[in-house]
Amino acid sequence: MTAARRRTVPNKLYFRIGEVSDIVGVKPYVLRYWETEFSDIRPTKSKSGQRLYKRRDVELLLMIRELLYDERYTIDGAKQRLRELLRGARDGANSEQAELYTAPAPTLPVAAVAASAAAAPMVSIAGDVAVPAAALTASPPEGVIPGTPTRPVVPILGESGGGSAARRTPVAPAARSHPPHEGERSKLLIKLKSDLQGLLQELRT
Repeated sequence: MTAARRRTVPNKLYFRIGEVSDIVGVKPYVLRYWETEFSDIRPTKSKSGQRLYKRRDVELLLMIRELLYDERYTIDGAKQRLRELLRGARDGANSEQAELYTAPAPTLPVAAVAASAAAAPMVSIAGDVAVPAAALTASPPEGVIPGTPTRPVVPILGESGGGSAARRTPVAPAARSHPPHEGERSKLLIKLKSDLQGLLQELRT
């Protein structure tokens, strides 16, 4: 639509029919006739009965003028071509919007994830054991009863034969539970600290 692009539409909200006639380059009665043939042209009327065209109406009228005068379409042919142009514009806008919603979320490189994990703050418990701070505030995994954390295998030194045996601390049976509240979390921290102190005592003896 080269001719339509060459004609600039002033930046206004509404245009009177005389202004539209000058911009499009046709007589006012031609504009009124096009309104009866092209349903997309829908001017409003002021209190005094004057036609008021929106900017979109003026742009459509420029397109209609080019189809009829420059590209030599008939009225019916111009109607069909205008519908195709408007449909293509809507489809293009919808496609761009869909791409915005379906764009993949950015992912962090493996090195960045590893660096973030290495930089996690550590908290000292019982004076000797350092654990990540996030581990003290996280909810217990599903299947573990609050207050009975899973303990690792603890080697027992001084067994016969000079070797070391492994003793597993029993784990509570699986059970579903809701995340602990603040009071329960404090009890869990105290329990965890007590258990770690017991483990350290066993390691020292």
